[in-house]
Amino acid sequence: DRSEPVELVTLRLRARGLVETPELEPPTTEGTVADAVREVRTVTYDGDDHETTIYDRSSLPTDATFDGPAVVEGKESTVVVHPGQTTEVDAHGNLVVETGGGR
Repeated sequence: DRSEPVELVTLRLRARGLVETPELEPPTTEGTVADAVREVRTVTYDGDDHETTIYDRSSLPTDATFDGPAVVEGKESTVVVHPGQTTEVDAHGNLVVETGGGR
């Protein structure tokens, strides 16, 4: 009956097009890991208290490396680095967290 309303249960759309690649500002390479420290606070990991360094993500320079325990606070996310883990800030500003077993 053409007078009845239509209910769409599943709608799938596939599209193609050209988009411009955005020009991204390179991450900061100035400063040191120490410059990015906000504070040190006690954090509990697996029932044990650890003095934990809190970093400002936007202040971490590229190629910086630091050991956990640490917390990296940013506008979009918070990254927890557990004791025994190591974090490196790569050339694109990504945080690469390594555990004892490698990446």
